[in-house]
Amino acid sequence: MIKFIVKFTLIAFLILILTSQKAEAFWKLPFEVKIGNPQSPIEKNEYYQTQLIATKTVNNLISAYENKNSAKFMNFVSEDFTLDKSILGSSIRQDYLKYSYIRINCFVNNVVKSADGKIAVSLNYTRTLEDRVAGKMISDSGNTELILIKEDNVYKLYSMRKPYLFGITGI
Repeated sequence: MIKFIVKFTLIAFLILILTSQKAEAFWKLPFEVKIGNPQSPIEKNEYYQTQLIATKTVNNLISAYENKNSAKFMNFVSEDFTLDKSILGSSIRQDYLKYSYIRINCFVNNVVKSADGKIAVSLNYTRTLEDRVAGKMISDSGNTELILIKEDNVYKLYSMRKPYLFGITGI
């Protein structure tokens, strides 16, 4: 019973601190974070719009990658890509040479938009590849993150976190 009272008191104290004006200044983050379901219609609209943009961009990247269209894929990669964009392009082409079949199924876990407009997309994926030389199907799965940035009124791939979803043979 005492443990419960102590935990309850600590939780209540943290909520009090985090919701006070002084705590807001102390705990100020460099970007806006929204946790849980948005409450107001404006927040819902913004959150769902961000989610739709992220899903559309990820689907475009996956579609171009699966269809082995490197030119179309690279159109969805930012000029300011954090790794070397030319190395990514080369790695994509190496994937196409190594694998005769590429399929990626993914589920977007979370989407967060920063104050500077970047969108962080956390996703789970299952990737199935057929090795052209060995003739064997390879399957892997995991979670990764992509960062998207707006360029020319279109969101593009800005950064990838390991394990990489694209360009797996050369990066």
